[in-house]
Amino acid sequence: MSAPAVRPTEQIIEKFGVSRRYTFLLVGLGIAFLIATSIVLVINGQILKFSDSLGLLGRPVTVFLTLIPIVLGLYLIGRGIYVRLAYEYYLTNQRVMERVGFLAQRTVAADYKTVTDLVVRQDVIGRFLLNTGTLAINTAGGPKEEVILVHIDSPDERREQLRELARSVHSGRRITSALVHSLSPEANPKIDTEVPVAELGSDLGAAGANDTDNSGSTVPVADLELGSAQKSETGDEPEPSQIQVPSNQVGVVDQIEDLHGDGIDESDKVRHAQKKIE
Repeated sequence: MSAPAVRPTEQIIEKFGVSRRYTFLLVGLGIAFLIATSIVLVINGQILKFSDSLGLLGRPVTVFLTLIPIVLGLYLIGRGIYVRLAYEYYLTNQRVMERVGFLAQRTVAADYKTVTDLVVRQDVIGRFLLNTGTLAINTAGGPKEEVILVHIDSPDERREQLRELARSVHSGRRITSALVHSLSPEANPKIDTEVPVAELGSDLGAAGANDTDNSGSTVPVADLELGSAQKSETGDEPEPSQIQVPSNQVGVVDQIEDLHGDGIDESDKVRHAQKKIE
């Protein structure tokens, strides 16, 4: 099929469709049903003889039960070929487009700047076996999902690609072919949403420099066990309660009983302060 009509300033950058893995699964299951039915009919030639013994309805029921896997197999093969050929998706420098059909075609598009919701739906086979799924796109002001990309490869990575394109448009960044391809699932087979260890280390170092723990509360400098060299580099003066009084100086102060002549035992005050520090 030819490319859909676009705006005068619009350029189609990427084209994709239904996953090949999903197509091969449908066609493979269809062929398996046909082969299994043929084997049963060839090996078990006694089925028709057994059906005759059931009376008038025996043969029609047997034929009907035999036709079920044949029809199912043909349907799966036809469905696989149809979805592969009839579903086409396009990414331009302005919007995402969906076109479905052969003779009668339906085209739906959503501008990046109007995208509000991106929903990924995966069944068990698509999630754990094929890595395929459906990506539904909703826009501002729309009551339902306007564009639905069914059975595509790497739906999570495709969602992140569209999300980044929408962010780029909102931030005033120009959408180019290089940007679209750099965000594609092929260029980013697995988008890591976890924070790199190096960044975590730098964050922890910044937290130590700011004397804060993970909860955001202030941590005493003494608890961080900063060395004297690190303290001198920061230029911060230690709190009075954190000053370590040398033992030789403490001994001299302890010999003074009444420093100010006010009747207060100064040596007891010093001992009390020293106990708090220790």
